[in-house]
Amino acid sequence: MSVAIGKYGRIVLPKKLRDKYNVKEGSRLIIREYKDQIILIPVTTYEKPTQALHGSIEVDRPIKEPKETARTYIRRRLIEEQEKTDRTTPVRKFLAKAIAKRKLEKALTLYRDGKITLWKAAKIADLSLWEIMEITKKRKIPFHYTPEDFHKDFEKAMNEK
Repeated sequence: MSVAIGKYGRIVLPKKLRDKYNVKEGSRLIIREYKDQIILIPVTTYEKPTQALHGSIEVDRPIKEPKETARTYIRRRLIEEQEKTDRTTPVRKFLAKAIAKRKLEKALTLYRDGKITLWKAAKIADLSLWEIMEITKKRKIPFHYTPEDFHKDFEKAMNEK
């Protein structure tokens, strides 16, 4: 489905979508950019802003900063809806990035100390030889690669098939 942009950047939402999401004249939409896309999110309006929060958060004790708690909750829900994920997926993604970073740092430290070859560092960090070479270049880590290292790496590469 596509729409044309009119004068002054105006667009007309198709009636089918307006009806489905209860978008009427005067309705508000949140506009977000996400992965090179423009996303329109219908906003439900209330006479009293606190009506929007009623029943959305279960608490055992009074909240000292209700606005911040509500914003955090809404922000998390919007991210979940946009990414179509559950609450654990962002945590898993974060942990995967942290583990990859830790592997890279360990590999670079061992390589910098001369304990392993660049090929072995690439394997530890789950990167290609070219990727690890680029990283060492960017971080200005000295390139210590002897002819013996080349022969070892060449033999290992030939045996990996």
